[in-house]
Amino acid sequence: MSGRGEVKPEPMKVVFINTQYVETDARSFKTVVQELTGKDAIVAPGPFESPSTSDVRCYGGGSKIDEDSRRSNGGGGEVGTKTEFDRFFKEMPPMEELYKLWSDN
Repeated sequence: MSGRGEVKPEPMKVVFINTQYVETDARSFKTVVQELTGKDAIVAPGPFESPSTSDVRCYGGGSKIDEDSRRSNGGGGEVGTKTEFDRFFKEMPPMEELYKLWSDN
């Protein structure tokens, strides 16, 4: 055979996707995306924002607050970003239920 009719199989392309849960506030979104994609970004703080308020971000469900500070603060009761505050606020029981709990004691 001359080889004209033979078709060489294409090499198989394998793509690994590493899914990662990332949580951030609106101000830090661009920085987080660029960190995950390998590009550098420095975003200036907004006019009503101090630079330290944007330092807390969550990657993979955790946060940048270290374990020692979580233990010393009673197990992570610290709320660092607006997103964390919103989630914390949504998980709170209704005010009527809190009032009942407090008035019973």
